[in-house]
Amino acid sequence: TLVSVPTTTPWSIMSSLMSLLVALLGFASIGVLMGLAMSAMLYLVDLEHDHVNPFEATRFINRLKVPELGLHVFHLLCVGYVEARMLFLWQFLFVLYQFWNFYQGRMYVDVTSIFKDLSAEKRKTGMRLGVYFAACVWTVFTLVHTAVGK
Repeated sequence: TLVSVPTTTPWSIMSSLMSLLVALLGFASIGVLMGLAMSAMLYLVDLEHDHVNPFEATRFINRLKVPELGLHVFHLLCVGYVEARMLFLWQFLFVLYQFWNFYQGRMYVDVTSIFKDLSAEKRKTGMRLGVYFAACVWTVFTLVHTAVGK
């Protein structure tokens, strides 16, 4: 019988390297997202124990919201390029939820009612952090899958 030898072209090697680079960028972006969510959680905990001014805490947390959303969209595009379909769908639904909160006006923390909404805000930030951690684990598997070869 004839044995077919797989041939690699420069275009296939370049495509594989590009996929690997985009997967690495996706991993870096989810790491930054986890860092942003952790810093917001630390500010909320400090606010709960009265270590930080409420105006300063809400200003810091609200200043992170839009860059976090933009970085999450960037991560979604990276995942879409690498063709991790289930991770893309899951992250797409989460980004839609964040956009929905943004347009409803529920994305930002209000300084006048921060102490009333502190436990709910901590819960939302914890859930975001959990979603980012699960996405980080899934992104590592996608990265390894891309590096080994599809």
